[in-house]
Amino acid sequence: MEFILYMQIDNSFLDKIAQRVKTVSGLCLFGAHKEILRHYLEERLGMMNMNEMEFWNFLDNEKEMRNLINSITIGETYFFREEKQFDFLDSQVFPKLKPKSLIWSAACATGEEAISLAVLNCKHGSNAKIIASDINTDSIARFERGVYRPHSFRHDGLKFKKELDNYSKANNDGSTVFDKNFISTIKKADFNLIKKTGSLDEILDASFSVILARHVLIYFDHATQCDVVNFLIRKLESRGILLLSATEISHFQDFEIRYAEKRNFNNVFYFQKADFC
Repeated sequence: MEFILYMQIDNSFLDKIAQRVKTVSGLCLFGAHKEILRHYLEERLGMMNMNEMEFWNFLDNEKEMRNLINSITIGETYFFREEKQFDFLDSQVFPKLKPKSLIWSAACATGEEAISLAVLNCKHGSNAKIIASDINTDSIARFERGVYRPHSFRHDGLKFKKELDNYSKANNDGSTVFDKNFISTIKKADFNLIKKTGSLDEILDASFSVILARHVLIYFDHATQCDVVNFLIRKLESRGILLLSATEISHFQDFEIRYAEKRNFNNVFYFQKADFC
């Protein structure tokens, strides 16, 4: 039996690390997310036999900071999450896309959202280019492998399950494996929505027809949320669409969002960039 040594940390050290993470990544950790950070730190310090000051200095190592950020940003996601939004995309957005439009899954986690978009892209013959990014490089690597457990399939989104079957097959162990050629059509990159930096310059250079940034704003304080949303709106082409989660979009007042209007189609709320921008 393997025993893991945990090094109990002081609350003040936890707060210092949380502030450092916010400075580096913009992630604002509180509640359950802060407890995930505590668990990671206590296990990591025990594993490395370091005290708090030694680990603080060791975080100057870029790889170590990346490992820490990866450990606290493991997203909960699944295929066609918030099915009503994908109904909207399926009926109102994809049929009207111009050739070679750009679509960005801006917090793609392990890829279920981006794959869902790619499936609709194929269904409509839209010829759009899909770009998927996340701050968590481990999640991007899992996305590249294209192997998913049953947890990635829920009742929410079940309407589109048959579409997924066209690009995947079931393994004997219960997992689902997507066709490598299909997965490769989605361009993947790490990207920090706060620093506006990552491994794909195309994100900064391009204008997008559709951007999804769902279930990521919970990591940010409100001022940072407004900054991220306004940045994403600037990345839209004229009349482009930004989709947040159903709960997140309600947090914003009209005066906080520039160059876009909040719209509603069958109780699916979204931001649409103004014509004049």
